[in-house]
Amino acid sequence: MSQTLTNLYSAMLKTLVDRRAELVAEIEEINNQIIEIKQEAKENGINVAN
Repeated sequence: MSQTLTNLYSAMLKTLVDRRAELVAEIEEINNQIIEIKQEAKENGINVAN
């Protein structure tokens, strides 16, 4: 594989790894929000399934 293709591949891989980390962080934040909403609902006597 030429050096140019290797560099391109490496850059694309880094972009994907970085984006994956961003998405994982976003998912964790959404999960935390869901937990908070469920807790608030429970405190207000609202039964939330799941």
